[in-house]
Amino acid sequence: MGFSSLQAARIWGTVTWVAMSRWTDRLIRGACALLVLVGLASAALRAIAMEDLFARVEPARVGLMTGLGVSEPAPERRAEVVARSDRKFATHRATTLIHILTGAGFLALVPLQLLRRVRARAPAVHRVAGRVAIILAWASGLTGLFFGLRQPLAGLAEQVVVGAVGLLLLGATGIAFHHVRAGRTGQHREWMLRAIAAALVISSVRIVALPLDLLLAPRGVGPRVIFGLALWLGCGVTLVFTEWWIRRTRPVKLVIFGASEAQPSVRRTA
Repeated sequence: MGFSSLQAARIWGTVTWVAMSRWTDRLIRGACALLVLVGLASAALRAIAMEDLFARVEPARVGLMTGLGVSEPAPERRAEVVARSDRKFATHRATTLIHILTGAGFLALVPLQLLRRVRARAPAVHRVAGRVAIILAWASGLTGLFFGLRQPLAGLAEQVVVGAVGLLLLGATGIAFHHVRAGRTGQHREWMLRAIAAALVISSVRIVALPLDLLLAPRGVGPRVIFGLALWLGCGVTLVFTEWWIRRTRPVKLVIFGASEAQPSVRRTA
């Protein structure tokens, strides 16, 4: 029996995608690991320098701008925002500690949720880690909403992003738990990936904030505006890419010789 052009196209597309998925897999693993490390490092630094983390970082920022041959037109405006940001966390020490410790704990458990070896060889560890991760996500998410909604640095721009991401984190973990309790592992995986993406948004924001700051601050753009732009850009890129990856890794129907068979569109990384 010969191939139709549609069957040949489907087979070729599957083979091509599987080949591409190898380097895509490595890229995604590397990006996820980087974001987790950024999040853990940020939590550790805030725990060490609860009252003046941003103030301690400022000399390094000024030195970097000097090395690039640029300067900020209104440094006093920046100093005011830095002091306000540090004061927000220092004033609410207990809430800050809960937020950073539970957030760091959630990020530390991400590998146990994503690694296929753990799921295959130690499913009990995966299940227990998942339940602990959900509890930590809720604690971190609720305290994050407190800071982002009640004391926003970037005003409404921050409140919208923090509110949406916080609700996504809380809702996604709850839905993921509901699916796994019902035995729907595919839907559980997708919603846990969304929850992890929500937790990693702030790491993406920190990464994109640096080039935005170096590009816009010398042109007179205020720190609140820059932070708001970083929030929207980091959030958008992280969530859109995650949703794309979820849809690309869903099982699809591959028709060969007239028979329908469910096949994964790509080797799952999570």
